[in-house]
Amino acid sequence: MVKNLVLVSALGLMGCAQTEKPEAAVPVDIMAVRASAAANGASAIAWLNQRGKGVILQTASDDVRWNAFGTVAGSTLHENVQIKSYEGLKLCTTRANKWTGACFQVLPTGNESYPYKIVGEYGNGAKIREKVRFSTID
Repeated sequence: MVKNLVLVSALGLMGCAQTEKPEAAVPVDIMAVRASAAANGASAIAWLNQRGKGVILQTASDDVRWNAFGTVAGSTLHENVQIKSYEGLKLCTTRANKWTGACFQVLPTGNESYPYKIVGEYGNGAKIREKVRFSTID
């Protein structure tokens, strides 16, 4: 079951202060949010767009489910990968099959409907910039 996570302790870690320029926003500490969610019983955390596509990180392992945002309607790329690195609040995944992996950050947007955006790039150099919502998975 997916539900919104309201963790007062994580809010400070998430850089949720609203700014006039979201591009200057402090990136979310993805691993701190993941640890906080795990401490509250979640099995995973997710940042997903309105089509349910995005990234799902398991809280008990380095498993990542990448549901491609895709610019083509009906894109069905779903890859199970691992966390490769986490430096400077940027998470990078491993490659899988022909998928080149991705490196990304999560930034607060100040937008009530989609309070975050994933920004980064795929291993092939294509840019990622997608508005998403945060949730936990029990």
